[in-house]
Amino acid sequence: MKKNKTIKILIIVLVVLILTVVILMSPLFMVKKTAVKGNRYYESETVVTELEKYKGQNYWSLLLKNTPFAHLGHFFTFSPYNSEAELKDKLPFLKTADFSYSLDGTLTVSVTERTAGLSIKDGENFILVDEDGYVIDTFPKDETPTAMILEGVETEGYTKGKKLSKNSSVGLSIAMRIMDLMEQVELEGINKINVEDTDEIWMYIEPSLSIKLGTPEEIGVKLATLKEILNSGYNGESDGIIDFSVGKKPIFHSNKSGGN
Repeated sequence: MKKNKTIKILIIVLVVLILTVVILMSPLFMVKKTAVKGNRYYESETVVTELEKYKGQNYWSLLLKNTPFAHLGHFFTFSPYNSEAELKDKLPFLKTADFSYSLDGTLTVSVTERTAGLSIKDGENFILVDEDGYVIDTFPKDETPTAMILEGVETEGYTKGKKLSKNSSVGLSIAMRIMDLMEQVELEGINKINVEDTDEIWMYIEPSLSIKLGTPEEIGVKLATLKEILNSGYNGESDGIIDFSVGKKPIFHSNKSGGN
């Protein structure tokens, strides 16, 4: 009797599983509409156009086909890994792209976008890089930079949507650290950083204020102090140098070129 009961239970479980699969793979879960939310840089139409190819597909089939075993966690969040990766490759400003499906047949992608942090001079172009070191765009150097300019680094090749090579210069690592610390202390208004000599780092505020930070040592303290100095009334019109390389307290030298 116990054996027969076990067999019945197994048959019921199997039937339930088969019915579940049939239902999930039925037209009930077909993608009929697409939508995007969280976008600011990209127009909604730009993102939605990339999703059009999923219309008419069964969402669960899409999830299975686009979630490799190495990223199985995405299956349990119901977001196809390969589809996310492909969308981010097509649209480099996307930092995250999470897919979801609703019972009315709508495939929605919720995105967060990268923020331009540095415009790095590279030959005839600027490379636009975010706070994590990902290349999000390029533009000719005769155009007005859309983010703080970084001079004095080499990039050893780059690809849109990918992180800059770890083999890039030490100066780049220092600049990324400076950018992170500037965000922490809420320091704004810097137009340019030069790290060509990492023992003599310069920053500039247009049109005529230069900041000689010196070495990267205690850079966080220096940036916090710089913010206080700027808040006290110094600005781009100050026409001089704020020099941190002379000792514990910075000195302002008026009417100097500042190494520009």
